[in-house]
Amino acid sequence: MKEVKSHMRVLRIIGIVAGVLYLIALTWILFNGFQSKMEYGTWMQYMSAHTNFVPFSTISFYLSSFTSGMMNNSIIVRNLLGNLLPFFPMGILLPMVFWRMKRFFWFLLTQFFVIVAFEAIQLFTTTGSFDVDDVLLNLVGAMIGWLIWRGICRVYAGMHRQMTGKSL
Repeated sequence: MKEVKSHMRVLRIIGIVAGVLYLIALTWILFNGFQSKMEYGTWMQYMSAHTNFVPFSTISFYLSSFTSGMMNNSIIVRNLLGNLLPFFPMGILLPMVFWRMKRFFWFLLTQFFVIVAFEAIQLFTTTGSFDVDDVLLNLVGAMIGWLIWRGICRVYAGMHRQMTGKSL
């Protein structure tokens, strides 16, 4: 049992270091190098050009463009995967570091607020846009990461049970 606890402690430290590095990289990717998009003049003009509060409108636009051939498929894939993948690591790192994140509800709630905060910061700093579909795709990416983490934990627990005859 002591061996399992020491492994968990090492994994938690790795998760903390990886999480901090990941957040720094994600913040840099999302905000660095983007010029302010205030060329529209007023705040209201900027808001109308860079916000989408209608769920699935951007996603359905990309999917219909994909099936109709209206848009280059690489642009569609880059935009959809570009919103699925950034929060995927959080699904693995958060439960490694914070025990409460092992519960799906708390994980999902935390991720929702983190993602909305990133979107809002992009909007208010005029370095990006606020798109509810980005929030949805980011959440799906994070959930996929969490499900993979959960599966790895179950496999590990099963292997431990087979080797020792005891559950974790």
